[in-house]
Amino acid sequence: SAAVAAVAAPGGRWPLAAVGIVVLAGLLDNLDGAVAILSGRTSRWGYVLDSLADRLSDAAYLLPLWFLGAPGPACVVGGSLMVLQEYARARAGNAGMGEIGVVTIWERPTRVILTAFLLLGSGVLPGSADLVATAGVAAWIVLGAVGLTQLLLVVRRRLA
Repeated sequence: SAAVAAVAAPGGRWPLAAVGIVVLAGLLDNLDGAVAILSGRTSRWGYVLDSLADRLSDAAYLLPLWFLGAPGPACVVGGSLMVLQEYARARAGNAGMGEIGVVTIWERPTRVILTAFLLLGSGVLPGSADLVATAGVAAWIVLGAVGLTQLLLVVRRRLA
């Protein structure tokens, strides 16, 4: 995921190559968890490490959008909403909420898919890459706010 920004940064058609990296990273992220479960090699440390890697990967997906022209402060807001949602989920688990697998509109697969489509749009329309990236970060913000709200409503209800 860290390579996505470097590949997309030159602009032009390079974001098309970055799409492949996002898709590959998303597949590998799902594959490593499946292999660990199927082989019986899951661990609490692996769970924590996977969560950290996911947050770093999500943050790395905002960098190419910034490089392509999305406003930096908007990228920070989009990333902050993503982190807040995942932080709230973790804290809910620590507070005693047994089911922390609450699914919202703004889960990791949605972030991966949206980023891939934004990079695809930026590569297909290089003259409008800044508009595509800005609209994409706006979508990160809207979906992040909705997802965080969905999660907090469920957490509040279950912990009450």
